Amino acid sequence: MNHYCCVPRCSSWIMKNPQLTFHIVPEQGRHHVSLVNKFGQKEHIDRRKAWILKLNIGKPLRIQKSGRY
Repeated sequence: MNHYCCVPRCSSWIMKNPQLTFHIVPEQGRHHVSLVNKFGQKEHIDRRKAWILKLNIGKPLRIQKSGRY
């Protein structure tokens, strides 16, 4: 099993630490959250987009359906 973390500069790998758990980025369009943007305004955005923004993920994500990798 070769599963890596998708967060930039994270070198976590399932084979390095078998006790490590990975979380699945939420599906697009299923849930929404409220966040305060850089201008101090409250925004209602897709939860997946919020994860990508907060984790600073700029590369495409390869998502698997399993709950634990």
